[in-house]
Amino acid sequence: MNARSILYFAIGFVAVGGFSSPASAQLQLIWEVDRSFAIENVGAVPLRFDSYSIRSEDGHLQPELWVSLEDSFAADSAKALATLGLHEMSPVSSTRFNIAESSMGNGATLQPGAIWEIGRPFGLAATFEEVCFGTTFEYNDVDGVVGGGTQAGDVICFPEPSSLLLVLAGLPLGLLLRRQTRRA
Repeated sequence: MNARSILYFAIGFVAVGGFSSPASAQLQLIWEVDRSFAIENVGAVPLRFDSYSIRSEDGHLQPELWVSLEDSFAADSAKALATLGLHEMSPVSSTRFNIAESSMGNGATLQPGAIWEIGRPFGLAATFEEVCFGTTFEYNDVDGVVGGGTQAGDVICFPEPSSLLLVLAGLPLGLLLRRQTRRA
């Protein structure tokens, strides 16, 4: 990860996410520090969805490392029922370019603040730029809480904490140096 990517992330987070008011409900795809991914309802009300897809335009997905909702339910049905409610999701696509699940029934419901881990569908080789700027996440809002139909979810990336701290610590110095070079 280069300094420019981290700087863009820091500025984007503060400008867009850091000060925006929370939606009534919204699903986000979150790339966590340990390189795992999760789907989170960042809103204030439950959100039921009957499909979701993650697309990588350049084919950086590794479906064998993805943990579908169906796989999660098979592994720990009590946890899945408690977190997602009754659901009937099944994988419909698992390629390097697209992973997706869909339901002909109830779908799944994430409560406000609930997070559901989906493994590491990008694996270890994917770069910050490939994931954060080359990924599309969509879901279908069944009950119209967000507006109904297919919704674009945000892809949120958290860089390694020490990298972000270095950028934030060096930002004032960089701005000062830039101002100094303009005067010269």
